[in-house]
Amino acid sequence: MWFSNREGTELIQLQVDRFIKNWRQIEDRNTYPRYEGHIKPAFARDLQIFEKFLAEESLAPIEINQCEVTYVNHIVAGEGWESWSDVAKIFSFLGGMPASLEDGQFAFRMPILVKNQPIGRLIVEIEPALSERDDRPMWVMNLTARGLVGTGTEFFDFGRAAIVKSFAELTTAAMHKVWRRRQ
Repeated sequence: MWFSNREGTELIQLQVDRFIKNWRQIEDRNTYPRYEGHIKPAFARDLQIFEKFLAEESLAPIEINQCEVTYVNHIVAGEGWESWSDVAKIFSFLGGMPASLEDGQFAFRMPILVKNQPIGRLIVEIEPALSERDDRPMWVMNLTARGLVGTGTEFFDFGRAAIVKSFAELTTAAMHKVWRRRQ
């Protein structure tokens, strides 16, 4: 079951084993709301509403066994790069790629460590696509952190931190300037 706000920018998806909160850009004027100021508190509010509903209906409470945070980044041509062969201009780990590159897909996983103990895993997936708006080439970079700390949603902050740190490490300083990335 899906629930959406009026603008369609926020979704809650309920499944037998999932409670998912999404933000999505519908129009150019929709700017990404910051994690600390909106995403995290909105998730906590909506989860609390759902937990209250379960209690009022005498349904079993949620037993959290995994948390997941995903960031989807559309890196569109014309913003610091022009063709697929410019991939090394975007991603720091791809230096020395041949100029004849047509496209490619990249995927890898790494542990998320806290005090040298694994609490989850970060999955990075990068693939080529075309922008729906104007058919410009783009790279879609998904960073997904999955794990669990304690019995609640404490993992979200660790997962988000791993995503932000990895995004910065996996993309080039030149693109950070193009994006006006905050440090």
